Amino acid sequence: MPESGDLEDLPTSFYLKGLVDVLAIKESNTIEVTCGNGDQKTSEASYCFQGCIFYCEECVIAHNKMRSNTNHHVLALREFQDKDYEDLLKRPTFYQKEELKYFCKTCRAAVCQTCSSLEHSGHLLEHIEDEAIRQRTEVKTLMLLQRRNLQEKQNIVGQLERVTNI
Repeated sequence: MPESGDLEDLPTSFYLKGLVDVLAIKESNTIEVTCGNGDQKTSEASYCFQGCIFYCEECVIAHNKMRSNTNHHVLALREFQDKDYEDLLKRPTFYQKEELKYFCKTCRAAVCQTCSSLEHSGHLLEHIEDEAIRQRTEVKTLMLLQRRNLQEKQNIVGQLERVTNI
């Protein structure tokens, strides 16, 4: 359970999200889906496989105009075939596509570039290498303190043994 107590703060399971997306697509002829770029509900939606997001007609046009999205596979929900459902479920998660570059101190988890801007926006992020160095230093310091603490306790036990042997 997240420290906040809010289930919305749990990390996203991309596999489960894929299952939910398949269900929404299969039911889209009877139930409207919500555009991922706003709150508009529509039965004439499209799905972007790379972004794992639904778009209304207006937003899919804007999405497709962006140069950075030219290689994205976008498909109208009414055009989905069995192979498209399989592709959606077999797609790799973001973590398999992107290197984990950041450590989210808020969630205490390693995250990729995409998730750092989507799901961890506003969270306290650190480059993963810097965080690894900090944590290694912290562990070494804690180990040194524990060794000193153990040595002090051993000295006290030794003193007590000498006193009780007199």
